[in-house]
Amino acid sequence: MQSIVVATTPNSPWLADCLASIGVPDYPLLILSDFSWEMGKIRFIMEHTDISEFFFVQDTSIIKDTSIFKLAFDYPHSFAMSNQFKMFIGKYQRRYVEQCEIWTPTNKKESVLSESNFHWEYLRADPDTQICDNPLDDPPESEWVIEDKNGRRNLVVENQYIKKWKSTWLWEHVA
Repeated sequence: MQSIVVATTPNSPWLADCLASIGVPDYPLLILSDFSWEMGKIRFIMEHTDISEFFFVQDTSIIKDTSIFKLAFDYPHSFAMSNQFKMFIGKYQRRYVEQCEIWTPTNKKESVLSESNFHWEYLRADPDTQICDNPLDDPPESEWVIEDKNGRRNLVVENQYIKKWKSTWLWEHVA
């Protein structure tokens, strides 16, 4: 089964805009709301669902073009929206997640470190992962777009498919 997974936290001011941008999707939509960071949500998917492929996106994103879901699900392997799956956005496959250690972070610093470790393992498991043709990578500092939204300062990254507001883009934001 294929599914779109939206990661959020309880009472998130971001969720309504994210869901409105997705509209009525052609795929089942799973909203996971807790404080377990992305790794906890991936753990939940693996332990409590039979989803074989999922497009993972945080509620701090809007979908500008929903054709990205079909593009990703039509590709026979994983599909990352950024190099090294940064920000976790993209299509994962259960068969490759099962080959990786799913970390259990207890704070933001551990979450950031687990993101890197998990994705290195994941990309080794699926070396045929497709990277989006216009990846959502952080631009050089001279091209940063900073925007205050929902009570926080964000680095905005976007391409033709997704716009993402990042609260953490420097290591100093983690500590």
